[in-house]
Amino acid sequence: MKANRAIKAKGVFINRNRYMLLILLAGFMLCLCPPFLNTYQVKFLSFLLINILIACSWNLIGGFCNYFSFGHGVFFGIGAYAFAIAWVRFGIYFYLSLILGGIMSAGVALLMSPILRLKGLNFALATLALLEAVRIIFQKWGFTRGLKGFDAGWKFPMTLSDQHFFYLIVLVFILMQISLVGFMASRYGFASAAFKEDELMARGIGINTTVCKILAFILSAFWAGVTGAIYAPMITYISTQSIFGINWSIKPIVVSIFGGIGSLLGPIIGGIILNAIDHFLWERFLEYHTLIYGILLIAIVLFLPKGFMDYKDRLTRLFQKKKPYRPIVDLD
Repeated sequence: MKANRAIKAKGVFINRNRYMLLILLAGFMLCLCPPFLNTYQVKFLSFLLINILIACSWNLIGGFCNYFSFGHGVFFGIGAYAFAIAWVRFGIYFYLSLILGGIMSAGVALLMSPILRLKGLNFALATLALLEAVRIIFQKWGFTRGLKGFDAGWKFPMTLSDQHFFYLIVLVFILMQISLVGFMASRYGFASAAFKEDELMARGIGINTTVCKILAFILSAFWAGVTGAIYAPMITYISTQSIFGINWSIKPIVVSIFGGIGSLLGPIIGGIILNAIDHFLWERFLEYHTLIYGILLIAIVLFLPKGFMDYKDRLTRLFQKKKPYRPIVDLD
């Protein structure tokens, strides 16, 4: 019973109930913010949470299962386009269209699941190739409004205020964390931790690694799709260049690695710190913003190769009191 209430991450056990209490408290505190913030600050927090959401979804397959995907943005883009087609073209209810965005991304992930047979660099290159292939298809396909003269991209009417979008994103953030904690606390989560260390040994003790990988891949794609579906109406216009850009595949990797890959809090902490740095540089050093940000990322990778969470664990062990030595056998 105790094992079911804890989740192994980064070598330590995190209590599931404490983590969920922390997430609910953070969500409650975020919901109190909009009345005291201006429109720009609310939008900044919304974009910050969007980056955290896609990083958390990537971390499930890339961090916990050790399958580095360089094409995770394909699910983000499919979710955005599925929402656009469902809501604008077919007039489906707004919130139902958001869910459809996640379902379509999860369905595509299921169709793409055979690439999970690949490993390492082969898997990363395969996902990158799929991202480019899907982008080209969406550009040329008239049904998705590709680059065909006047009918390029999707424009959305303003239906929700910035505050309503912010509350919606916070709700999705809480639901995502609940699902991630539930998955990691299940037998599939413990199995994913096992085959991350040694897949052959995990198979040898009877773990169905294929099912575990597919489930993690589908759940990861679902939340990436929901994130894309929320992002689309929030910015009121999407196109294949903006929504299927490589940026949406690289940024969650950088955020997760900086915060601590394979940990629940890693993408959250990484997203907060990196977006704060990015925003600070953009405000004060606009001309050299990209250059300085790139140099900082290189320094972070060099000095924090295992992420911020690993650095925190080192500090915790440094200041932790050592237990006095006690022999196992009483010699007296």
